Amino acid sequence: MIDQVGTGVPYLSSSGTLPAQIGDLMGDATDERRVGLVWQGNPRQTRDVVRSCPFGKLRPLFDLSGIRFLSLQHDPIGRAQLAASRLAARMPDVGKLLSDFSVTAAVLQRLDLSQKLDKEAYERELDKLERRLALSTRAPRFNKNSTTGT
Repeated sequence: MIDQVGTGVPYLSSSGTLPAQIGDLMGDATDERRVGLVWQGNPRQTRDVVRSCPFGKLRPLFDLSGIRFLSLQHDPIGRAQLAASRLAARMPDVGKLLSDFSVTAAVLQRLDLSQKLDKEAYERELDKLERRLALSTRAPRFNKNSTTGT
């Protein structure tokens, strides 16, 4: 029995139900690819300077067409960086609405790709949740309605 623990992947799932406000922010009614980003870790961490990415460095991503970038930042520091940026209007702050793992799981399941640029505590928890949901963060993952897998 113990040898079967963790072998059935995915072994977590969510109801898939999202609060309407999150669905609106995610752009469920658009054809854009949805990419969730986490760029900022704990600035009090000794090596944060080599672990976190300044939000401004993400600017070139916004030149890509057909992609809806979503902030999954949960911490106030990263969220403040987003709010202070001129790019805030182009990157919905979904992170402020991630109230529990069920909601977070439902968001992750709707993304085409999630990318974490730091591995602090919250980002590690996202990694764990994605693995338990059998979601990959290493390469693009397209929704079942997608016509391409590249």
